[in-house]
Amino acid sequence: MKATTWLRDLAATIASDTFAICLLAAVLAAAVLAFGLGAEADLIITILIVGVATAFAETTMRARNDKGNPK
Repeated sequence: MKATTWLRDLAATIASDTFAICLLAAVLAAAVLAFGLGAEADLIITILIVGVATAFAETTMRARNDKGNPK
C-alpha cells in the first residue's frame, strides 16, 4: 500500500508544471552549451543530470510546502 502511494506521488511530481519548466530550463542551458559554445558531451550530460535532480528536488520541496500551507 505504501509503495502505491509513493508511486502516485512520484508520478504527480513528474507530471507537474513546475517540474516541466525546471527541466526545460536545464535542457535549454545544455543546448546553449552544446551548440553555442561547443562543449564536450560529458559536460552536457552532467548538466542535464544536475538539472533533472534540481528540478525534482525543487518540485518536491514546493509540494511539501504547499501541503503545509494550503491557499
